[in-house]
Amino acid sequence: MDENEVVLTDLSIGTFYFITASDFSFGININVRRLGGAYGAKISRSCQIATACAVAAHTLNKPVRIVMKLETNMESIGKRNDVATDYEVGMDDDGKIQYLKADFYENNGSSMNEPLIESSIDHLHSCYDSSTWSVMGKGVRTDLPSMTYCRAPGSTEGIGFIENVMEHIAKAVNKDPIEVRLKNMSQENNPMAEMINDIKKSSNYDERKKYIENFNKLNRWKKRGMTLVPMTYPFPFWGNFSAIVSIYAKDGSVSVAHGGIECGQGINTKVAQVSAHILGIPLEMVSIKPSNTLTAPNGMVTGGSIASEACCYAAMMCCRELLKRMEPYKKDPKEQTWAQLVQASSGNLVELCATYMFTPKDEVKPYNIWGVTVTEVEVDILTGQYQDCNITYDMQVLRVDIIEDAGKSLSPEVDIGQVEGAFVMGLGYWLQEQLVYNEDTGELLTNRTWNYKPPGAKDIPIDFRIELRRNAPYPTGVLRSKDVMLNGTKRYKEKDSGAALTVISSLTYEKIWASKPNLMSSDIQLCTWGTKQPLCILATGEPPLCMSCSALFALKNALYSARQDAGAEDKWFQMNGPATVESVFLNSLTKSEQFVF
Repeated sequence: MDENEVVLTDLSIGTFYFITASDFSFGININVRRLGGAYGAKISRSCQIATACAVAAHTLNKPVRIVMKLETNMESIGKRNDVATDYEVGMDDDGKIQYLKADFYENNGSSMNEPLIESSIDHLHSCYDSSTWSVMGKGVRTDLPSMTYCRAPGSTEGIGFIENVMEHIAKAVNKDPIEVRLKNMSQENNPMAEMINDIKKSSNYDERKKYIENFNKLNRWKKRGMTLVPMTYPFPFWGNFSAIVSIYAKDGSVSVAHGGIECGQGINTKVAQVSAHILGIPLEMVSIKPSNTLTAPNGMVTGGSIASEACCYAAMMCCRELLKRMEPYKKDPKEQTWAQLVQASSGNLVELCATYMFTPKDEVKPYNIWGVTVTEVEVDILTGQYQDCNITYDMQVLRVDIIEDAGKSLSPEVDIGQVEGAFVMGLGYWLQEQLVYNEDTGELLTNRTWNYKPPGAKDIPIDFRIELRRNAPYPTGVLRSKDVMLNGTKRYKEKDSGAALTVISSLTYEKIWASKPNLMSSDIQLCTWGTKQPLCILATGEPPLCMSCSALFALKNALYSARQDAGAEDKWFQMNGPATVESVFLNSLTKSEQFVF
């Protein structure tokens, strides 16, 4: 500690500052470089430990570090809200919904921590016509620790629910689930029919479906299933996020600090790219400084996938203000480098530091994110097991194809990684991560990796194909400027293993004139700081998780064949997540007398 300075790792500077400042009668300085992953538990629950650490440091006037055991953390911190839904649906012979009545019940734990029902209801409409739907939400108080947000809170449950309804309807009217989904599609600005057609072609859906039907006829104890799930994810803007950009006269280098927290989602990379892009300089000239309460005194929580866009917008506005200040001292780039422009501006006492705070009052507008996935699995009916860490797998997620709407992606590699990570996290939610409590005491029994199973390296789909939707700009989003260049580079796409990648070729501020010597001064401004094609950022951190329910439905489709082989009727059965080994085995309806060669 030094003059009440607290250096910590916490997801919400604003929340922590509010809690500690209400307890202490002095200011607190907080610096956060980065976190080792997040998406939920560190939004608000981390403040419990951080506050205790701050109190101890203040009392002892010494640095204090608190480390919790995994078991203690699992037992004391609430989990994602459980949601139960009762529903009644009426449809015509083609599966078109005539009415839908649903009641959502949200498990808040011992007290309501963060609201979930509103998000669930907002997202369950997804890409469908909901004009005849009636949905109510209710909070339930239980004797468990207060529940907390986790990646895609509410949206995962809402979209999972409505896709379960679509599967139920398809079984009831004996139609292909894709046909039922298309019958119920909203017709207002909805590209989903086109995206479904695209992924059916790219994933060879029809051919694989026939192969799976034949495979299941020939195999009693190994079954395969496949399903297609679409998604519309409404994305609002909220809160405020600040940024400060400083340019150094000595060499033209740039430092940026912003109000978001880097927790593996690539926010620092994107902010640096946007800053370099707007200033027209190489990316290596931009450095990102730790977030702190001096540059972002009233920052919002880094959550909901909004921080990257908001901080990029704030940094963009700072850079534009700096360019405006330096404009009077700009010369023909053939005669003036970026460093010389900065030095000339500094020599004329131009302030080379700018701040900006993003708010929903800015020109950005809410938007929809579109996605579609095809998932295929194979399951061992004898054991109910699927993919695990053994060499021989009893169940495998054979292949996953995803088309994700990312607008004009700033960092395709980052965004593809976010899509992959979100989907695999969802596999754990729907297939593996079961919570077991002591019925008498409420104690959490699954409190360590020996009995609680998040996805591991061997749980990743064997064939994993991610494609960022092409030609899908969002003209009112962040960086809706129309430049084809990104951080001083040209962008073009190359198809590789089903993924749309962006390959970068160097084109810096100084090189533009060498390639186009006939450009006038006004033209070079358009090339480095202007626009030709929409370039915008869309959230990728949470929406893909909402499509991971496709794994559960694919597993159910595999079990339909097993149930028929066991002598059961081919009719709907409800299977809730997580679909553990025991659940899969029991739902296969295999009888002991059938264990014969």
